[in-house]
Amino acid sequence: MPNVDKQFSAGLHFEEIRNISGADLNQAKTLEIAVKEAAHYFDTKQKQDNLFRQKITYWWILVTVTVWLMMIVGVVFLIGFGMMAHLSDGAIITLFATTTANVIGMLWLVIKYLFKSS
Repeated sequence: MPNVDKQFSAGLHFEEIRNISGADLNQAKTLEIAVKEAAHYFDTKQKQDNLFRQKITYWWILVTVTVWLMMIVGVVFLIGFGMMAHLSDGAIITLFATTTANVIGMLWLVIKYLFKSS
C-alpha cells in the first residue's frame, strides 16, 4: 500500500506539486476558463436548438389539428348530405373516436417529449 503522505490518489507526489511553476498554474486557470466557456456555449446552443424544435413542433401540431378538424367537419357534411349514407352509426362513431384518440395520443407523446418540465 502506498504511503498516503507521499502520494495523492491522482498519482502526483508532493515534490512534483512543489515544482509547479506560476506559468503552469496560469495555463491551468486559462484551460479551466476555456472549458467553462465551452460548456456554457454548448449549453446555450442546446437551449436554442430545443427552442427551435419546440417552435417547429408548435406549428406542426397546429397544422395537424387544423387538418384533422377540417376532415372531421368534411365527413360530417358528407354524412349530412347523404353522400356517406352507407355508413352505419356505429361505423361513424368508431371513425370519429379512433381518429380523435390517434391524433390526441400522438400529440400528447410529442408534447410530453419536447416540453419537459425541468
